[in-house]
Amino acid sequence: MDSPTNSGMVQENQMLHQHQREMLNKKAESTKKSRKRQKYEQQIRLLSDDHIQKKICVWTGSMVDGYWKEVTQMTRMGDVSKVVGGRGKRPILFHGAIVALSNPKDREYDAVPSSYFKTEVPCHAKHGSHHGAVGQPATKLTGICYTVAKESTGYIKIQWHSDKAIVWIAANRVEDNFRGKRKSNTTDRFAHTVIKHARKVTLPP
Repeated sequence: MDSPTNSGMVQENQMLHQHQREMLNKKAESTKKSRKRQKYEQQIRLLSDDHIQKKICVWTGSMVDGYWKEVTQMTRMGDVSKVVGGRGKRPILFHGAIVALSNPKDREYDAVPSSYFKTEVPCHAKHGSHHGAVGQPATKLTGICYTVAKESTGYIKIQWHSDKAIVWIAANRVEDNFRGKRKSNTTDRFAHTVIKHARKVTLPP
């Protein structure tokens, strides 16, 4: 049977080893963050010809639980990549910019695709993909997001002009405004608002 002295020494050694492991883990995490920061700052130096730094909003998270986040744009738009862990992994380039997630002095960065930057572009959007769907006035708040596969058209966040509702809809149901007057003046029977004084049309059965 171990004496109280031996038990105390064993417990003390276990606590020491645990403390050493925690210190090693903290050092490894610090080294990882430092490398990540350095790789982002390399991209910043390549794309910051005129040292852009401006406050902008980007969409972050999912379509359901996401939100607008204010960040600082550190570079012009160009080919950027997210810094991920693991050696030998080839970076995936996309069109976007490097942003600072908090105060730029904190040096916490991320690469954000240009389509997730908040914008306000007039457009026309359809309430559905059914035959006879007519584009209604709206404003694009993002570019094409959430393209999970090459076959996916992605989604665009828009705001309807009629009732100010903000929704995500399939990108193939959104079109930029045409120059001049639009030819169509029909009513979409699936629209969530009724357009008064619209010309009657014959709808398919």
